[in-house]
Amino acid sequence: MIYAVTEAGRRICAEPNQHALCPGCRAPVLSKCGAINVWHWAHASGKECDPWYEPETQWHINWKMQFEESCREVVMGEHRADIFALDKYSTFPYVVELQHSPLEFTEIVERERFYGLMVWIVDGLGFKNHFEFGCEIKTNGGATVAAP
Repeated sequence: MIYAVTEAGRRICAEPNQHALCPGCRAPVLSKCGAINVWHWAHASGKECDPWYEPETQWHINWKMQFEESCREVVMGEHRADIFALDKYSTFPYVVELQHSPLEFTEIVERERFYGLMVWIVDGLGFKNHFEFGCEIKTNGGATVAAP
C-alpha cells in the first residue's frame, strides 16, 4: 500500500525507517524503502488484512498517481478501493479498480457487487496480441472487442 496513517490518523507515504498503522485494520505497518521496489507499506505481521490484496506493479502505481491523493486507496469496509472517484470526477461516486493480474470470474462478480458502481482499468499488455480491437456501428454506440 502507498499510504499508512499516523496515530493521529494523518495519511503518510513510506519513507525509510518509519512505522505507522494500516488505514484499514489499524495494525502496525513498516516502511519498505529499498532500491528495487516502489516504496510502500507492509503489515508488520506479514499478513495483509484486505482479502483482495495483490502485490502492485509500477503500472498499478502509475495509474493511481493520475488521481488526486484523497481518491487513492480509500478504505471501504475490509477493502481498499484503488480509486474512489468523488464529485470532482463525476456527479456520482464510483470505484476504479486497476487490474494487472488475472482474476477468477467469481472474484470479479464479488468485487462488482461489493463496490457497486465501478469501472475496471485492465493492463492489456500481456494479451493485446490475442485480440482485435475495433468499433462497429451499434445502437448503443459502444466498442467491440473480438477474440480471433
